[in-house]
Amino acid sequence: IASCCGRPLEVRGDAFLARIFDDENNFKRLDLPLSEVSSSADWVKQAAALVRRKAASSASNKDFLDRVNQRNLAQQQAPAAAPSAQVRELSAADVEKEAGNAAFKKGLWQDAIERYSAALQLDSALLPALNNRAMAHLKMGQHQAAEEDCSKVLQQEPGNVKALLRRATAREALGRPFEAQHDLQAVLALEPGNKEAVAGGSRLAAAIAQLPLPPPPPLPSQATEEEQQ
Repeated sequence: IASCCGRPLEVRGDAFLARIFDDENNFKRLDLPLSEVSSSADWVKQAAALVRRKAASSASNKDFLDRVNQRNLAQQQAPAAAPSAQVRELSAADVEKEAGNAAFKKGLWQDAIERYSAALQLDSALLPALNNRAMAHLKMGQHQAAEEDCSKVLQQEPGNVKALLRRATAREALGRPFEAQHDLQAVLALEPGNKEAVAGGSRLAAAIAQLPLPPPPPLPSQATEEEQQ
């Protein structure tokens, strides 16, 4: 019977043959009449067909896995492709900007400003040079010049976070906390988790809270009231 079902077995000793029902929710033993203990019984034919389908599916899966493994092995054995290099010729303005960056990294703020200025003379639309010059002005304590550079950047790129943060720093140093706070609020609208903007906003809020209240508007004089009447 097992061989006819496609499951050849070697039985040594007694064998027990039973019919069960199992659909993963219910399990029960069914009667197995002697007339159905035959290689020609319908259930034997159905079992044999099921075994053949499973075998075909397993063979197909095995072929697929073999192909995948062979492809992975070939990729591992293949020599690694050299990374493609992108070559871009620097413009004269870019060269000056890079020289400014190098000077900035060395702490040579004035030299950096001069090189950034040279870059902008060659290409006035080179916003990174303008933004970096603003930072060098901040390092030199030249807050008005830093604010002007940042404002020029923001005219072209209103969402430039670096320019907003640097202008906020310049405006705070110039004693204009409300304008600085406005810049930081713009940063937080773009990047809610920006740590520098969060810290700066808290600092400015505390400073603004210490400012004296503006005097109340003057009361209208009695003559003015009579004229209005």
